[in-house]
Amino acid sequence: MKNFEFIPHQADIAFRARGKSLEELFENAALALVASAESVPLTTYHRKESKECLFHADSPEELLILFLNEIRYWLVAKNLLFTDILITIETQKGFDLKLFAKVVPCKTRREIKAVTYHGLRILQRKKVLSVRVTLDV
Repeated sequence: MKNFEFIPHQADIAFRARGKSLEELFENAALALVASAESVPLTTYHRKESKECLFHADSPEELLILFLNEIRYWLVAKNLLFTDILITIETQKGFDLKLFAKVVPCKTRREIKAVTYHGLRILQRKKVLSVRVTLDV
């Protein structure tokens, strides 16, 4: 099973991410986002800072959009790349995501304006979750 694959799109960038759990699906979607932005860590920088983010949403799709747009913000606005990502998702009252990650300075070659809701739906087939994501570039 591939973690993610790019899907042809006329004007924007689209990808399909897969995972055996919501956490793995979100991690693979984040990897696809970073690959879409053509982000590379600056090799001369060795110190990593830690970041923690919390998100709440009423649906897993809304949670994914919040999560990916946060990563996009750090890439585009701060030139910081999330590494060593650890995600936990709880589904007691809605969907709560805790993100722990290291961040390192990076260079991004393509600007991603937004992660969109266009065609976004998390599907489960057999024991694998998948989602199609469209990025506005």
